[in-house]
Amino acid sequence: MKSYAPLADKKNIAIVEDIDFDIHVFSNYSMVQQVVEILMDNKVKYTNDNGEIRLTAYAEKVPR
Repeated sequence: MKSYAPLADKKNIAIVEDIDFDIHVFSNYSMVQQVVEILMDNKVKYTNDNGEIRLTAYAEKVPR
């Protein structure tokens, strides 16, 4: 996400992070990273100047 800060700064877009860093994801790391990069790229491209991008991630218990 930090790699998108310079692009966001050019458009005066605030990137707000609300991330629970105790999340454990059992998945292919590179595929998750690729999805996040695609989403961030689109958000920076299509967010209006002076806008905001909000990133939220948290763990939610799923009933078994």
